[in-house]
Amino acid sequence: MEPEPCSRCGNSPCTCIADPPEPCRACGQLPCVCEKDPPLPCVVCGESPCICPKRRKLKIKLADGAGWRE
Repeated sequence: MEPEPCSRCGNSPCTCIADPPEPCRACGQLPCVCEKDPPLPCVVCGESPCICPKRRKLKIKLADGAGWRE
């Protein structure tokens, strides 16, 4: 089975020239060197990063045999 030609250039294998990534709009650097804001504290425990115990997913089997996940 022949591979399908590229949808942009029509060649197989593709001969498209990839555009280089653009620098950050704020600092002009590549990769971006902007200062990142620290994450907000958790609304439950107040810590950043969150230290709350992880929630477990429950699997409930209904009487008719169908399953439902929370």
